[in-house]
Amino acid sequence: MACSIYFLKMQLLSQRFNMTDDEDDKVKRMSTFIAIFHSRAFLRSRLSSIAPSMDLKYLTDMNIYAKEDADAAVVAIKSVLNHLWYLTEEAVVFAIFDKDLPVTLRQEMVKKLFSMLQPQRFLPQKPIFPRIDPSNEVDLSE
Repeated sequence: MACSIYFLKMQLLSQRFNMTDDEDDKVKRMSTFIAIFHSRAFLRSRLSSIAPSMDLKYLTDMNIYAKEDADAAVVAIKSVLNHLWYLTEEAVVFAIFDKDLPVTLRQEMVKKLFSMLQPQRFLPQKPIFPRIDPSNEVDLSE
């Protein structure tokens, strides 16, 4: 996030110091991306109850943003796909407490959870990361 803050500062102070046109364009491009997408996702990613839906929404947003800036969207999607620990079986259950999700969706999640067989014991193992097709749009609303 420190780099993001520096980009935002450079954009805010861009009239105060000399930058080449190329540098100015790159700073503006990054600042726009940070302001619209990255800051919200970054600041909310540590809330385990909303992180799963935030990751899925972020991927959907990046697919839409790809029409505006394909290069930035591809890099962002690759980054998110390297950080899917919020979507493992062990952690995704916290999404039940995500107040941003519709109540009916959360109720369906609970029903699905209770319908699954409960293991007699849990073997210690590394988490298994899900395989996600980033081109699929996710609708978490009703």
